[in-house]
Amino acid sequence: MAGEASLGKYVARTVAGAYKESQYRTVYFHTAGSKVDAAYTRYLTSIGNAVDAFRKGSKVLWVMVATERLDADACHRISDQLGGVPVAYLR
Repeated sequence: MAGEASLGKYVARTVAGAYKESQYRTVYFHTAGSKVDAAYTRYLTSIGNAVDAFRKGSKVLWVMVATERLDADACHRISDQLGGVPVAYLR
């Protein structure tokens, strides 16, 4: 989900509430669309599968850590895939 600065999207977001899901910060927005969503899902599924394989061979307590707001969605989606592992937030 590479991002880009867009003053036009920022104005549309501020005035009409558009682009809410793709806004990262102020004038910065993530690339959006069905192809991006599908790639993001494949990416998170791959990470979840790799972590799950590691967990099966090791006795570890797994905790997902969101170091910024941007990480929260990915951490929760992978946590769900792994059966609800804890998610911690660093601020």
